Amino acid sequence: MSQKRKWFTILLFFLLCLSPADTSPVLARPQALIQVTTTVDAINQDGTCSLREAILAANTDTQVDACQAGSGDDAIHLPAGLFYLTLTGPVEDDGLTGDLDIKSNINIYGSGITQTLIDGAGSDRVFHIASSVTVNMYNLTIQGGKTPTGSVEGRGGGILNVDGILTLNRVKILSNVADWTGGGIDNTYGTLTLSEVIIAENRADMGGGVNNSRYLLASRSLITANQASITGGGIDNNSGGRVSLFNLTLSGNIVTEGNGGGIYTDNPIQLANVSIVQNFPNGLFEEFSVRMVNTLFAKNGDANCAGDSVPDSEGNNLSDDASCGSSGFIVVPSAQIDDLADNGGPTFTYLLLPGSPAIDAGNDASCPPQDQRGAIRPADGDGDGLAVCDIGALELNAVFTDLYLPVILRY
Repeated sequence: MSQKRKWFTILLFFLLCLSPADTSPVLARPQALIQVTTTVDAINQDGTCSLREAILAANTDTQVDACQAGSGDDAIHLPAGLFYLTLTGPVEDDGLTGDLDIKSNINIYGSGITQTLIDGAGSDRVFHIASSVTVNMYNLTIQGGKTPTGSVEGRGGGILNVDGILTLNRVKILSNVADWTGGGIDNTYGTLTLSEVIIAENRADMGGGVNNSRYLLASRSLITANQASITGGGIDNNSGGRVSLFNLTLSGNIVTEGNGGGIYTDNPIQLANVSIVQNFPNGLFEEFSVRMVNTLFAKNGDANCAGDSVPDSEGNNLSDDASCGSSGFIVVPSAQIDDLADNGGPTFTYLLLPGSPAIDAGNDASCPPQDQRGAIRPADGDGDGLAVCDIGALELNAVFTDLYLPVILRY
């Protein structure tokens, strides 16, 4: 096997390990397209189709008000607008009041991450994904959720995924609150895949952004400004959780009374071309060895790395302090990066400044073919005529090839 393919084979094996061993249902071609026609949160006979009614129609395979009956794996299309979940009531799991309970395989399509906003109105979480169902969400924002008063769970302010298969693409998880775990998302014994996702300004005791206890795969995403009181400002990985992150930035996440501002983990994590910057009190707190390559640590509170384990470096990592150890790390006084900003692509990133020691310092054999923005790796960042992968989530001087087009439904 060539050296160039060695690390990718390791990553592929790790990703296969993330896949459930059972034959959980997967989304086939949608059998029904349910068009939501109102932003009002209601279940009645007024001749419109609300989001709540659409999910009920999909769950039960029956017509609800003006929502077409679901049939097998369904697709729900949401227009632009602000969808406040105002239909409150006792805590229940049938989607009649409070959070939107999904109990069948569904694709949910918004009209854009800034156009379609689903808001929990601070009275309940937004979505609850039931066991053994597959849900995909595209082009929308989930915000304003809060775990309900009287619920014993206290998990998942924005989304609670319990043993389901959940994929988010071009989705923002914003300003949700959990009383216990998973301010933005709580992935309990489920499979969670994130692509071009922003998880920001969520709060919980553990896992301000994401709490994971099974399988999490995230790429080309930003986890920023989340807060936890005990562990895992950005991500808390626990209870048998396995995580793979690549081309991803964790920035500005905070733990107020514990550790793991960016990431807290006591289970396996693999990092490739990740930027962990300005988290507090540390970037990574590990109770279990974390494998990483081409990963950048900078400006993280008291220390970039902390905990009882030392990172299992695959090489070509960079830290602006000595807390991560010296094996496989380039230790420098400054990473020379700009502020978090729009540098192109779907999410904010950290631009490498001229002379940054991260430029052309990565391992090409371990480098994903694109950076967090979707630009092509490797590129010639230092102008010496040689294209070499950079350390971190952004590739300097890289060429963009992505075309951002509306999602087209085909039947």
